[in-house]
Amino acid sequence: MKKKTTKKKVPESLTIAIFILNKYLDNTIDTITKPNQKTKMNNLTPNQEYALAKKLSEALNEPENFPLYLKFAKTVDKEFLLQKLKYVLSKDGIENKAAYFNSVVNTYGYRK
Repeated sequence: MKKKTTKKKVPESLTIAIFILNKYLDNTIDTITKPNQKTKMNNLTPNQEYALAKKLSEALNEPENFPLYLKFAKTVDKEFLLQKLKYVLSKDGIENKAAYFNSVVNTYGYRK
């Protein structure tokens, strides 16, 4: 004789929580397994972020601050960075354009 088993009903809130957790884990696993994944802010690949950071550091004559510009490339909107770079480079009377650019980005940059 078979034993009759009854399924316990799972509360709806728990089902929703499990669904959300699974979606989060799927996204996290995708991020880990796809190394060339584009960032959400700029939709740039890591190579494009590197190229943007290099362009910023060379334009501002600050190759020693490349890591800072790489951080900007990863976290701040690309169009904003290029627009502010053009603005800073065209402005006369600024003694340290790199410092001015960094100040503008830190103050007004759109972060992730």
